[in-house]
Amino acid sequence: MIALLLTLSNASAGSLAGVTLPETAKAGDSALVLNGMGLREKYMLDVYVAGLYLASKSRDAQSIIDADEAKQLVMVMKMDLGQQKLSESITEAITGKGLSAEAVKGIHQIAGWMQDVSEGDKVMLEYVPGLGTSLYVRGSKRGTVEGLAVAQGLFAIFLGDPPVTKDLKNGLLGR
Repeated sequence: MIALLLTLSNASAGSLAGVTLPETAKAGDSALVLNGMGLREKYMLDVYVAGLYLASKSRDAQSIIDADEAKQLVMVMKMDLGQQKLSESITEAITGKGLSAEAVKGIHQIAGWMQDVSEGDKVMLEYVPGLGTSLYVRGSKRGTVEGLAVAQGLFAIFLGDPPVTKDLKNGLLGR
């Protein structure tokens, strides 16, 4: 119980597993607040720390996925990963989610823009209504895909059922 309280207190302070994220961000003309942070682990290795930024805090995963509002998912890498592994992870995560052909095509396009990353690098997915979903790697914009369905599919990887991991989802939701 004490560990859970410490984790929650660290997430609200914008720090987790040695990564600190700002309390606010901007997407287009929209001001965003840090909703929560979570750690992605695989095979007992820390892969990345993610922070979810929204217009206003929410614990309702489906509402966040469905909302046609600005949002960001920032991932700070805790290990080196190659472009191919990152791309495969994204495409595998959407398999069986029942996404539209438009969403799948757009997500595959974004996955193709991935680059090799090193520990400490930031990868960001940003959705801006009327503009689309953009991928940034190390602060450099790699491209934008139009359509809310693409954003919904990408954010469902982290917040949908099943999520990439339940612990990561709960952290992003501030739980």
